[in-house]
Amino acid sequence: MRILFAGTPQPAVTALESLRATISTDVEIVGVLTRQDAPTGRRKKLTASPVADYATHHRLPVIKANRLSGVHGQSVLPQLDELQPDLGVVVAYGALLPADVLAHLRLGWINLHFSLLPEYRGAAPVQQAMIDGRYHTGMTVFQLDEGLDSGAVWARQNYTIDPEQTAGAVLEDMATRGGELLAHTVETISAGTVTPRAQTGDSSYAPKLSGVDGLIDANQPAERVLARINGTTPEPGAWGMLVTDNLGPTADGGDEDPTAQAVRVKLGGARQVTPEEPTASQAGTLSVRGKRVVLSCAEGSVEITAIQPAGKKMMPAINWARGQNAPVRLLTTATAPDLFVASTGKTDQRR
Repeated sequence: MRILFAGTPQPAVTALESLRATISTDVEIVGVLTRQDAPTGRRKKLTASPVADYATHHRLPVIKANRLSGVHGQSVLPQLDELQPDLGVVVAYGALLPADVLAHLRLGWINLHFSLLPEYRGAAPVQQAMIDGRYHTGMTVFQLDEGLDSGAVWARQNYTIDPEQTAGAVLEDMATRGGELLAHTVETISAGTVTPRAQTGDSSYAPKLSGVDGLIDANQPAERVLARINGTTPEPGAWGMLVTDNLGPTADGGDEDPTAQAVRVKLGGARQVTPEEPTASQAGTLSVRGKRVVLSCAEGSVEITAIQPAGKKMMPAINWARGQNAPVRLLTTATAPDLFVASTGKTDQRR
């Protein structure tokens, strides 16, 4: 069987490596389909996708396309024909496949999705599951159709998320296991021993996250704060607005606006803190306990493992804390509700 692999980001590379290491010798990966080079970094330098880099290094033919519909798709089909694939395998390619492309390959296309479909259809299933505190999830290999992650299921595998892992780390591990699941599915399709089954149960959706989804409100129970920090790390990134606790009155005698001197910081991950440990009186307070930096929440606390100040690189949180000359805290919905309304349109992240 001849396979065309379609994917773009690093988790897709991990799945491709695992797939190549697991498939039998009578299955050949004949090339990859990935998105076009995109500007990255501060200098916006055009950069090939991780899948393109991997394929070039391993001398696999590369087809680059951001869209497969309309004239864009018509230009890609002849390139597919040159490779003569029987089956397409998709992992986070980043674009929908129209009907003519779906029908172009003899066996169609299968997709590895990081949830137990029909739950969490869409672009960010792992991130949304973590934000929701749903740590029992899994992977699904299904036949692509014209719907959104709605095709018949070939294989499923359960997976338990560690709440102290970031979404990036979880995706890497799931991609490795998912590549093995893909290899097994390809073998069964080739042998004709399994028939896919229609999805059953209630569906839910996990659309692509934006920057505002990473805004952290410590005026929540610790488990929800932990879930949002790790669920949005590394993408779109967890962040908050940092202020010192020495704000004084304004010239007219009123209280100084806490957002006026606030600076944005990025949070690189979080761990659980035992319930027995004391909590600072105000949610949002960042304090040092031994070699840890702890964020106080409305109920309980979480340990912040890494922090990235504006204009600097991510660093261990304890290194950052040693450079602070005054007590600091993150703004919350209790101390700066207008910030959260302006950023998210919400006053409470539970809604």
